[in-house]
Amino acid sequence: YASAIDLYHAAIKRWDEHPSSLVAWMQIVNAHCELKQFQDARVELGNAQFALQRMPEDACDDPNLPINREHWRQWFQWTSELGLYAQTEVDEGP
Repeated sequence: YASAIDLYHAAIKRWDEHPSSLVAWMQIVNAHCELKQFQDARVELGNAQFALQRMPEDACDDPNLPINREHWRQWFQWTSELGLYAQTEVDEGP
């Protein structure tokens, strides 16, 4: 998962203004959750929300995209409200 996080960050740097980068953000969030790094997952969710805000208003208007801007906003909002990443770091011991 750590390697995937690095690769998704590289993709985001390359295509940061394209809505597909939002998918990469969410994969980063998911990877942090798999690693039980819930604080990092919350931070990256915030980064994804900020990335959407920075995108040109018409960036998600392409009808070939599976998700438009409003769907992304709702998804981020619901994800935050559900507290899916509200778990604390877990020390699993030896």
